[in-house]
Amino acid sequence: MIANIALGLLGLGIVVFVHELGHFVAARLVGIDVDAFSVGLGRAILKKKIRGVEYRLGMFPLGGYCGMRGADGTTDEAGEQDTPEPAKGSYFAAGPLRRIAVCLAGPVFNLVFAAMVFSIILGVGHSLDTGTGMSPQAAVAGGVRMTWKVLVLSVDGISGIFRDRNVTDLAGPARLIYMVGDAATASFEYDAAAGATLGESIAAGAETMAFLLAFVSIAIAIMNLLPIPVFDGGRIVLYLVELVRRKPTPPRALMVFQTVGVVMVAALMIFVFFGDTMFFVGRFGGR
Repeated sequence: MIANIALGLLGLGIVVFVHELGHFVAARLVGIDVDAFSVGLGRAILKKKIRGVEYRLGMFPLGGYCGMRGADGTTDEAGEQDTPEPAKGSYFAAGPLRRIAVCLAGPVFNLVFAAMVFSIILGVGHSLDTGTGMSPQAAVAGGVRMTWKVLVLSVDGISGIFRDRNVTDLAGPARLIYMVGDAATASFEYDAAAGATLGESIAAGAETMAFLLAFVSIAIAIMNLLPIPVFDGGRIVLYLVELVRRKPTPPRALMVFQTVGVVMVAALMIFVFFGDTMFFVGRFGGR
């Protein structure tokens, strides 16, 4: 059980880290100052400031975060006529297109990560099975195709959950951690009686773990693009409206938008928590 949780935390942490890395890279490219970038959450075990960015290593290895200057959307940064202009380099000093690019970068990095993982699996797997190498171009093309297929199937599955009002089928963090850890632990198990060598068991476990990370990465990309205010998709909608109106969002409207988002996410989390609870009761209730 401990191995399940450890592997699950590691897997989910990698995927979340990739997502936040996308935001970080995009923010730096479009001129938004980043105050802090953390690998892991909680109290910083190590930290070092380099070129204005404080890089941190958090106590808990679950993802990370990218702290962009002024991204909390406080009143003096939202940009109404009777409020001060946002400081240069802050999040709201950047135009809506730049903010949209930053929001999109997280999900895009998740999709690119999935395509890279699939490409490596295809290339290495082909070499092991046939003894001949697959060209990098063929492996990348195969990885992109696989990512697209999983993306389409995942969108259809998630839309089906909401269409059928079966939101308890959505897996929360606890269920994701358990499922990733359980599958990875099972695939890493060494069974000498089955005729597999230790090396083959490790290779099979690594391949299964990589597949799961790619699938979870795609799922996180889709979820973050949902038009819910506190998600990347909701922010993109807000900035598109701002782009059409050609004026910043009023602070009051921004606060209402964020409040609605918090309420929606809280409601979704209640359903997810209920779904996760029923999953674990069904899994362990008979033991």
